[in-house]
Amino acid sequence: MTTAYELNNIKVFHQNVCALNIEKLQIDSGKCIALLGQNGAGKSTLLNLLAFTAKANQGTINLFDQLITNKLKAKQRRRIAMVDQQPYLLSGSVRDNIRLALKLQGIDHVQHSSLIEKTLQQLNLTHLAEQAAQSLSGGELKRVAIARAIVYDPDILLLDEPFSHLDHRHIKQLETAIQTFAQQPDKTVIFSTHDHPQGLAIAD
Repeated sequence: MTTAYELNNIKVFHQNVCALNIEKLQIDSGKCIALLGQNGAGKSTLLNLLAFTAKANQGTINLFDQLITNKLKAKQRRRIAMVDQQPYLLSGSVRDNIRLALKLQGIDHVQHSSLIEKTLQQLNLTHLAEQAAQSLSGGELKRVAIARAIVYDPDILLLDEPFSHLDHRHIKQLETAIQTFAQQPDKTVIFSTHDHPQGLAIAD
């Protein structure tokens, strides 16, 4: 089985306080994994390391058996998608926001329409495609943020507290969206939650 991540001797300090201390962690690809812990446990810190949007003060991280020492190359960056706890959408329609992700990842514009339609259907967002992003509910916004993240077909999807502040209906819709992505071959999902039963229900 392919290893998505391997972390060794990781330490992260915030104002001289050790916020994260991981001697060794291996995450195999093709898994759906929950990071469980209360606020302040270091879940977001770890996700930012895995997204390579932050650097550890000490230790090494391998991505698909390649040691990452500097910024990710474009091809490596395209393998990872991250959705923050409070995702931000730009002004414009849902479709515009999803299309922007394809542009930023350098995907050939000829493929844009088909990739967007496929992703809208996958996340049950087709009926919202032309709606202004700023008018979405919290649950709809989270689903659009995930659509924007997976439209370019990354291998790894990282989600920081995706279910926070959502009602039951939107939680169920989001769970379905995450599981649909995770069930594809060789796709890895890592999400954080403080809800232990929810983590157990979705994760491998």
